[in-house]
Amino acid sequence: MTIRHIALICDDNYCFPTIVCIQSIVHNVSDDNRYVIHVCTFGLTNDNVEKLRCLGKKNVEVVVIRTILDVSL
Repeated sequence: MTIRHIALICDDNYCFPTIVCIQSIVHNVSDDNRYVIHVCTFGLTNDNVEKLRCLGKKNVEVVVIRTILDVSL
């Protein structure tokens, strides 16, 4: 079984399209592989984090990585 990593990025304004993207991936993946979807987020609400995490299935894991955007640079 091969592990495939997929990276996405979103904030609260782009959470719905990200959910649609993940649902499409989950619907179309091969059962012969394992998939890890890494979602990097900026200021995502706890509610939206849970919505993303709940999208996985037996061979698809959704990992939400919460980051802090430093605008002082």
